[in-house]
This record gives sequence, structure tokens and C-alpha cells, in this order.
Amino acid sequence: MGRYPTARHSLSSVTPQTGRRHQIRRHMKPMFHSIVGDTTHGDGRHKKLFRIHFGCRRLLLAATGLAFRHPCTGAELRVQAPLDEDYRQMLTRLGWDGRLPEHA
Repeated sequence: MGRYPTARHSLSSVTPQTGRRHQIRRHMKPMFHSIVGDTTHGDGRHKKLFRIHFGCRRLLLAATGLAFRHPCTGAELRVQAPLDEDYRQMLTRLGWDGRLPEHA
């Protein structure tokens, strides 16, 4: 990738503090940790690499949980969802499936 003979990718867990649009994508870009498949804030070379070598045509970003306060009662509500199958398969191919949280 670019001037380096190899590319390194990492599995990251992030917890945004607000629901601002593109918050995670915008904050990762300046650290040169763009999200694979991000056409707006990412690196097209990485997207192309994943498309060619892995058949991956998606943004590798997934929300597995959401917590917020109910607007009327103030009670905390939590919603959790598993990762979809193609996302799980991609993580398995990268050797990261054993690093997922249990609820993912």
C-alpha cells in the first residue's frame, strides 16, 4: 500500500459519546486509521485491496449496541444486535473472529 511494502489493519472497538453523523469515520481519518470501505473518509487503495482479495464491497463498520435515555421516563435503554453473517465471515478470514465481544 503506497510507500510501504505491506499494509496493516486492526480491529478496533470504539464508543462514540454523541450520535453525530459520521463521528467515528471523521475521528479515525486524521489518525490514518480510516475504516475499510469508507468512500468518503477512507483510502480508496484499501477499499480496492479488500474488494479484489476478499470480495468485500462493504463498509467494515458495525454497531453492535446502542444505549440511550428514554425521552419521557429517563430510564436507560440498551439495544444489542449480532453482526451479520458476511461481516462475521470477513472477520474470520482476517483471523479476528476470536476477538469479538460476546454480544457481537
